[in-house]
Amino acid sequence: MYACIHLTVPAAASLLLDLAHEFSPAVEEAAQHTVVFSIAPLRKLIGSPHQIASEICRAGYERKLQASLAIAANP
Repeated sequence: MYACIHLTVPAAASLLLDLAHEFSPAVEEAAQHTVVFSIAPLRKLIGSPHQIASEICRAGYERKLQASLAIAANP
């Protein structure tokens, strides 16, 4: 299971990477202002994909990031 975050309003790339690294050590910059990372291990720690997405959104909101989030079974 993977998450993809794309900034809708450009911000410092380091903020986006910090957000992704809060949830996974394996983060890939897929494009400018876009990261993809594995969230499979988080099912045991956080719960359902919906709950994981909520936690990622909360963390992004705390950083004042404006972004889109997608969760998928495959990257």
